[in-house]
This record gives sequence, C-alpha cells and structure tokens, in this order.
Amino acid sequence: MEKTFLLVVILILSGVAVQPSTSRAGDLPKRLNGRILLQVESKGEAWYVYPVSKKRHYLGRPADAFAIMRSLSLGVSNQDFESFNGRAPARLAGVILLKVEDLGKAYYVNPLNLKLIYLGRPADAFNVMRALGLGITNANLEMIDKDDSSPVVTVREVWLELIAQNLNSPLALVSAPDSSGRLFVADQAGLIRIIDKNSSLLAEPFLDLRNKMAVLNANYDERGLLGLAFHPNYKANGRFFVYYSAPLRAGAPVGWDHTSRISEFKVSVADADKADAAAEKIILEVDQPQSNHNAGQIAFGPDKMLYMPIGDGGQANDAGLGHAAGGNAQDINQLLGKILRLDIDSSSPYAIPGDNPFVGANGRDEIYAYGFRNPFHISFDAGGSRLLIAADAGQNLWEEVDQVIKGGNYGWNIKEGRHCFDPDNPNVSPAACSGAGKILLDPALEYKNINQGQGGLGAAVIGGYVYRGNAIPGLRGKYIFGDWSKSFSRGDGTLLAADIKDNDWPYKELRIKNMTNGRLNAFLTGFGQDENNELYVFIKANSGPAGATGKIYKIISPAANNGRADSFMSGTIIAQ
Repeated sequence: MEKTFLLVVILILSGVAVQPSTSRAGDLPKRLNGRILLQVESKGEAWYVYPVSKKRHYLGRPADAFAIMRSLSLGVSNQDFESFNGRAPARLAGVILLKVEDLGKAYYVNPLNLKLIYLGRPADAFNVMRALGLGITNANLEMIDKDDSSPVVTVREVWLELIAQNLNSPLALVSAPDSSGRLFVADQAGLIRIIDKNSSLLAEPFLDLRNKMAVLNANYDERGLLGLAFHPNYKANGRFFVYYSAPLRAGAPVGWDHTSRISEFKVSVADADKADAAAEKIILEVDQPQSNHNAGQIAFGPDKMLYMPIGDGGQANDAGLGHAAGGNAQDINQLLGKILRLDIDSSSPYAIPGDNPFVGANGRDEIYAYGFRNPFHISFDAGGSRLLIAADAGQNLWEEVDQVIKGGNYGWNIKEGRHCFDPDNPNVSPAACSGAGKILLDPALEYKNINQGQGGLGAAVIGGYVYRGNAIPGLRGKYIFGDWSKSFSRGDGTLLAADIKDNDWPYKELRIKNMTNGRLNAFLTGFGQDENNELYVFIKANSGPAGATGKIYKIISPAANNGRADSFMSGTIIAQ
C-alpha cells in the first residue's frame, strides 16, 4: 500500500500562542523549524518554514500544501495518527492535525482531554478556525521574510502561430499519449480532426459523430461535441472518450431538450488515424431540460480517474422546468451542476472510486464537487501540485475560476462568484446569502461580466491550462485562460494570464503582437495542450456552430518570429 503521511500543522491557538519575535525579520522560534504554518485570514494560506534559513516558503491553499507535503514525504505517518485511538500525545494538545490522504482531513486536539475533534476538509477547517479566532496572528507572520517562488506575471505580449483553419467551432485539442506527435481536435459540429506531426490538418476525420448528435442551432448553441480525452494507457488499449449532446433518449422527462452522453470508442486496428465508429460504448447519460449549460471538456486526472463537468441544466437562475427547488447545482441527489469522477477501468460501464465524497453518505456517488453553473472547461495542472481548475461561466454579474477540491461546494445558485445571488433578482447581489449552514468555497479568481457595464471584461469565461511548456519561460506556472467576447454580435475575445497565488489570483490581459490592436478580434472558443505542455488557442468569426471560420493558433514567444506578423483572419503577412 502506498505510504501516505500526516502533517502536524502548527497553528497559534489559545494556550499555544507565539510571542512577538524580538529577533530580526525572518527568524522564528526553533520549535517551528521545518513546520507548516497556516495563516488564518479571510482566505487561508499555507507556508513551510525552512529549518536552516527560517524563512517561510509559500505553499498555496491548504489543499495545495497537502499535495506538496505528501510528495515530499513530510509529516507524521498515518500509522502514528491511527494509533492515537481517539487520543493524541500530550505534546499535540491544542494543535491542528492534518491527515494527508487523497481526501484530506483536519482535526483539532482538545487540550483538556486530548481527543481528536474532526473539523472537516482543510478548507472547512479554515472556516471553523477563523470563526473561533484561532490561528497565527498576521502581525507575527508578517515579521517573517517571504520566500515566494511564484513570480508576478512579467510576460505581457505573445505571438499566435496559425496551425489549422477552416474548422467549424473547435472546442478541445489534446495529444494522444502514443508518442505519435499528433493533435486531436474536437469540433463542436461533431467531428474529431487530426493535426499530424507535420502540422497538417488531415482531410478525413478521426471520428464523425454528426449522425449521433442533436441538431444544432447555427446561430448559437451550447450543445455539440464538447469534450475529448484519451485513456492514459491509450498506446496499449486504444481507448478514448467523448462527451457530446445526443437527442433526448427514450424515457426521458417530457418536454426536456436533449441527453448529454459520455461514450467510449476505440481506435481502428487497421488505421491509427481512424476510430472504430461502430464500437461506441455508452458510459453515462444525463438528461438536460434546456439546451444550454452542458459544460464541456472532460479530463483524466493524475489518479487516472475520468473527470466530467456538467452544467446546471440550462435556462437561467438554475430554476424552472427540470430544476430542483433550490437549484440543481445544490441538489446532491442528481448530477446536474456537478463535476463527476468515474473509474472506467474497474467495472463496465464504470465504477465509483471508493473515496468519492458521497460514497456511503447521502448524495450521488459519482459526484466529486458541486455548486457549478456551467464549468465549461476543466483541466489539471501538468506540474506543481496537479491542481484541478474549473472555469465556471457566470450569469448576470460575475465570471469565475475555481480551484476544485473533493467534496467542495462552489456556491451556485446561492452565490455568483464571491457574491451572494438571488434567483428572483439576479441583477443585484444581496448583502446576505441563503443556504444557512452550507460551506461555500469562493473562486480563486473572478471578474466582472459585461452586464455590469464599465469595467466588465466579457460575456463568459473560457478556461484554459497552467502553462508548463518551455517556449515562453515568463509564463511558466501561470494559468492561461480568456473570455469568449465583449460582444454577442461581433467577436471580441480576450486572452488572459493569472498568477496562481494565494486564494485570489491576480490576472492580466495578454496582448497579441501579431494583431494590429493586440486582441483576438474573434470569438474565443477554447484552449488546448500538447504533449510538451505548449498551449493553443481557438477562435472563430461566428457566434454559432456554422461555417468554416474556426482557427487554431499556437501560443509562442514574439522573439521567435524575427519580425514576421501572420494575420489572424487570413494568414497573410501584414505590416508591422
């Protein structure tokens, strides 16, 4: 069994207070050397204290610190933790214990009887400790020199290199894990296309799903072929998975719109550039009351489980036909408004991972996290602590990006972004939220929707990836994402980069050097990542899945182009 670890996280609690340091800034009491400090503020932070320099090194949110410390094998073993048998050694009286497992659990050691009091997940524990006034004081923590390895965003300008065009509406691009160098593009209209290792778009599709899909609205539609993921062992088993909008299945509720379907296919034995279209195996179907809010890209996690985002069912406010009282996103007994986690290897069509948060409790076992409106794009950081990041499209006022943890409730339709939400009056954020007793996790990043007028950045957040490539060192470790458009009538998308720092990621617009006004001047439809962790951006001229204006660009450094400037819309050379 893989060894896991327990972090003993030293916090300043009543009776265990750190006295103000009289040493130079950077020094800490010796008893804190090599420990983790949790700063309990409005947003939690975790820091590691270097035993030699006594400087603190920023680790991110509690969940990030879990992953980092687990990978470094730091902390007390789970065996020691379990040997407490309900009681802890006296030396741990008044301390918070974090048990490092896939789930992560936090306990407080009662100083009177040494019993362990369960505080919930790390983020929940923060809320509990904050409410009780427990935690190291900010004044003391600020006396310690920071050693923050996450630099600010310094790159302000990139170059986009045209890779493919004449697509309909590209939504996803992934590499097959088979060392072939090919890129696979999921086009909303229902085709999976291949860009070969020579950057040529093959004429024949890898897979054509058009005859299996719901009929799309050419002017605007959120249905279609939305997601594509290759099995981690694709090179050996040829398995891959697609997420698309099928016609409403037999037995679905009357008056509903369509059925979201995730299916498995296999590559053709005779031709590596062709899928076996007749070998569809339906994994899961979810009926959708309306045509919008279907979510999108699926992904395998570092745990080799398949993650699947699903929107709240559509319409507005998470209310109306097909929406539960209080909203689908908050209803843990159904799958709409959730991110699901499935084991597609242990059973057919799938098994439930035993550590999913609602296994053995009230709620659907497939659920990994909930409280989402339309988490159109999810992705795992290819490096660092392997964060799961979801961009959840807002409604009237706020767009958001979430750091997703197991069992987390991200607030919709009680909150929109970090603000309370009232389904009966969605244009005004109320001072107080409904949903008493629920722990709602705030997004890592939010920005104003164009409905707010001045200062509104765009109409819908489009999620991307943490950049882990080598072409642009100044962007490494930044979350690259964007916004669909500032206008519904004319494409005006925005490219953005965020620092993954604390629980409030600062972000900046990335200007585009080979565009006359530095912007996309088109609708932004998505992002892709290749086997080298280089990133791609997709645009189109039409708001709907019609025509052939879709293009794919690779994000590269302006320094690599020696003054050339390729036009976005035509591919011709324009003057600098």
